[in-house]
Amino acid sequence: MLSVVVDDFLTTVQSQTTVRRTAEPAVTICAARRTLDNDVCGLGVVFLSHRLQYQTVYRTMPSPRDTVTAMPRRATRVNRRHERGTSSPDIPDAQRWNHNIQYHPLLLTAVPTGADRVLDVGCGDGHLTRQLAAQAEHVVGIDLDKASIGLAIEHTREPNIEYVHGDVLAYVFEPGSFDAVVSVATLHHMDTARGLRRLATLVRPGGVVAVIGIGRPHIVEDLPWQIAGTVATRYHRLSKPLWEHSAPIVWPPPHTNRQVKAIAAAELPRAVFRRHVMWRYSLIWTKPPSDR
Repeated sequence: MLSVVVDDFLTTVQSQTTVRRTAEPAVTICAARRTLDNDVCGLGVVFLSHRLQYQTVYRTMPSPRDTVTAMPRRATRVNRRHERGTSSPDIPDAQRWNHNIQYHPLLLTAVPTGADRVLDVGCGDGHLTRQLAAQAEHVVGIDLDKASIGLAIEHTREPNIEYVHGDVLAYVFEPGSFDAVVSVATLHHMDTARGLRRLATLVRPGGVVAVIGIGRPHIVEDLPWQIAGTVATRYHRLSKPLWEHSAPIVWPPPHTNRQVKAIAAAELPRAVFRRHVMWRYSLIWTKPPSDR
């Protein structure tokens, strides 16, 4: 499995290199391989230390349905930043990097060519929404967090973007009114099955649901992924500072990656589920033309 993780990481590096038009992709890939060779042997201790911290937090957590009101220390700290507005929204979008932004290109690629309307669910401060504006005639960003919507409006200049403060599960959108519905690190904030069903109803036949999500780590089966994720993160941090959003978070996610895959298979048949190196999965589903 580790070799699969490494291959996925190198593929991601190549994709990012293409998007950013880096002049020396071969050098980038070699550097990534050297980083992996030098670091992977010593990462067992790092992983076990990380897992001990995770288990300490997780064992003291309430049930997933209560995580919004009773979060672990990490989530509380981020929410305090959110309340004070002390994140870094003034950093240009092109200079931002974190584990979510790393996989934005996967969603941008999934949006159908010539899309008319695209919905960004859990848009936060609008980073992905602004990227989508270059690929669609009209983009709608929706988020339950009022402060995040305020930041999005403040930092958006694109005329074809509309922001909505609301809950995607309850907000009145016309069924089948979007060519694509995308979402990053939002699905675990809601019931997974209900969320997927809702996203599916919003896309037209032939439209696309594209999700980047977070699964709860499993201490045994996720060991190679955790090691590879630590290596990949270290590699990216060599050249990019970590940008932290100010939106509320929910931790831990209620479902493991295996559970999310099973739910997706039941709710969205023929959906393509893929795990990625830096603690994310992607879920891409095209609505059959016969579905109404």
